[in-house]
Parts: sequence; structure tokens; C-alpha cells
Amino acid sequence: MNENRTNDHLANERTFLAWVRTSIAVMGFGFVVVKFSIFLTQIKMMLDTEIRWQSGRQSETIGMFLIAAGALLTLMAYLTYIRTKRQIITGGYAGSNPLILFAVIATLITSAFLIDYVLSTI
Repeated sequence: MNENRTNDHLANERTFLAWVRTSIAVMGFGFVVVKFSIFLTQIKMMLDTEIRWQSGRQSETIGMFLIAAGALLTLMAYLTYIRTKRQIITGGYAGSNPLILFAVIATLITSAFLIDYVLSTI
């Protein structure tokens, strides 16, 4: 294996690990969103009063979506890593990357849900 291919493989591994770190961050954010709902419910019960915002199940749904999206992001990152590794070995790299499209779509959907949630709590 020549030096260029070695560098390509190492870059592929670094990219994979960056996607894994991103997916862990997405799952962590989802966990925080779920815990925020529990926090709001506890405050409401502690104050024994009707609070202006109603948490309902929105934050649990958003949080679980983020956790699932993070897990799916990890799987897609692995599949992209394997595909890129094969392309480097055969010398025919083509940059089609559904992983990036998934990350963008998941981020836009999550943003829309979070905006709706925040606006409903005002």
C-alpha cells in the first residue's frame, strides 16, 4: 500500500470518528431534552400550581427522535466508512454521501419540532 492510500485510509477513519462523535452529541442532546420534560413536570408538581407551559409529551418525543437519529447516524457513518474504504482500495472514489443528506434533514426536522415546542411554552 503506497503512502497516498495510507493517508486516505487514515482520513477515512478520522472522518468516521468525527461522525461517531457527532452522533454521540445528538444522542446526548436528545437525553437532555427528555430530562428537561421531567424537570418541568417536577417543578409543576413542587409548586402545586398550573404553570404557563405544558410540557405534555412533546419533549419526550423530540428527545427520543434525537436519540434514534443519533443511533441511525452512527449506523450510516459505519456504512459510509466501509463504502469509502472499498473505493479507496479499488481506486475509484465517488463522493455521493447520503449520510450528509440524512444529517441535514434530521437537523431541519428537529429544529422545526424544537421551534414549535419553544413557541408553545411561551
